[in-house]
Amino acid sequence: KKGMVKSQMRIFLNCCTDVQLESRVSLKSYQLVGLNWLVMLHRNNLNGILADQMGLGKTVQTLAFIGYLLETGHKGTTLILDYSIKALKLATENGRGFSSSTDHENDGFRSTEGSQSERALIRQHIKSDTQESSVIISTINHVLGTKYDRNFFRSINLQYLILDEAHMIKNVKTERFKHLSKLKAPRKILLTGTPFQNDVIELISLLTFLMPNLFEEFSSSFYKERLKFLFASCYKTGDNIEDDHIGRLKKILKPFVLRRLKQDVLKEMPNKIDSTVVCELTASQKQIYLSFAKRFSDNTADQKMGLSLLMLLRKTTNHPLLVRVKYSDSSILKMAEDYVSSPMNNECDKDLVYEDMSVMSDFELHKLCSTQSILKKYKLCDDDILDSGKIKQLDKLLPELKEKNDRVLLFSQFVIVLDILEEYLKIRKIKYLRLDGSTKGNERQELIDKFNHNEEIFIFLLSTRAGGLGINLTTANTVVLHDIDFNPYNDKQAEDRCHRLGQTRQVTVYKFIGKDTVEENILTCGERKLQLEKSWSEYRN
Repeated sequence: KKGMVKSQMRIFLNCCTDVQLESRVSLKSYQLVGLNWLVMLHRNNLNGILADQMGLGKTVQTLAFIGYLLETGHKGTTLILDYSIKALKLATENGRGFSSSTDHENDGFRSTEGSQSERALIRQHIKSDTQESSVIISTINHVLGTKYDRNFFRSINLQYLILDEAHMIKNVKTERFKHLSKLKAPRKILLTGTPFQNDVIELISLLTFLMPNLFEEFSSSFYKERLKFLFASCYKTGDNIEDDHIGRLKKILKPFVLRRLKQDVLKEMPNKIDSTVVCELTASQKQIYLSFAKRFSDNTADQKMGLSLLMLLRKTTNHPLLVRVKYSDSSILKMAEDYVSSPMNNECDKDLVYEDMSVMSDFELHKLCSTQSILKKYKLCDDDILDSGKIKQLDKLLPELKEKNDRVLLFSQFVIVLDILEEYLKIRKIKYLRLDGSTKGNERQELIDKFNHNEEIFIFLLSTRAGGLGINLTTANTVVLHDIDFNPYNDKQAEDRCHRLGQTRQVTVYKFIGKDTVEENILTCGERKLQLEKSWSEYRN
């Protein structure tokens, strides 16, 4: 294995390909380097990870590589998997630009978009396809959806498997990893802007997926613990990350991973300024927070209770209406009585209604009162919606941004926080759009296009997970992270929706952090995780 690694290192360092594109297709110089790197892997029967930083065009480089395979007569089936509808639309339309074929009906590109019945017909069509070269474009949900989907894709003898957002298989123990490992594909390319998010073991997991015979040894529990110890000891003590052991590991990984950063290859890319905004809790909000903090300190030995209280602290920091304080038990009992007195609800049991209401937050009860005419008198007032430190910070920040003609992406991890922010924007009469996990695939692109083409829309509300992948919003130049994630790379994904190729203005990212709250600790933990990735990038540079 050592000899193989050394041989592959020599290939990586000495091999220089000369793949060029037709004049009608334009790639950045560093993207041409990425294309040639993929071709080098192909010519030497190697698999690899294209790990360019988010926003550098990994998808475009991969599509160019597929165009190269088609143009050079490479035979076999290539399966492209993505975690969103992005691949289905972008790859089908743009991937053809890297091939000279103009017959789109017979150019080999096939997508699996559609309902279950439609996908059944697509499977039949693919089975009967007699073309020597074909490209199947699908999503991870389609491939792993039903047993028919899983059995079908396992039956195909693929030549290439290309997996976007590959950090989703960072854990070898997940069902996702196991199912995808069963696909018959001798050649694999993984795309990810975050090859590891917590420790280097996640990167080893990706390499195990690519080349199990070479890296399965590193996936054993012994090696995992040893690698964790090496990195953790260096990380915690502040020693040089290029310790002899770590440097040796990175040399082993080097032939299989290509990673470039924006500051290294995009000199024309506008700057990104990170700003941490410390938000003072309102008086009532602070009182609620301190009451939960005391309960937390009194129950540190109870892990389950501790996690529950930790979430309460996070909720209170975001907005006090995310817990129940405004609505007392007696008021909820009265609401339950009024609710069942309505002719539409007279078959409901008052005690059960009371039980359901008692576990709802203030804002959830407020929403219920907004939809039930008999409960409208119990609705909260606008002042209650505005009574939050972060909302008051938005009141200061948004007029300044509006004055400068900036446009804003406002992210939150929590759908209910988006609900509160949506009500806040209505109170302030601010034009906005909203996209979260419940937004259907076809509606996502419509919303994105609407925001990009209508400058009167000032704010785009997005959930961090749903709005952080596969979206290009370079018409915005400001990102506000209303609440930060335990995993800072999820926030990085969100930031790069506008700080990417096509951006012409300086991008500013505001992270809202509750003063003297648990969010300060979450921020510190996130910065430590980012330091590992930074050290890796500095070593490779």
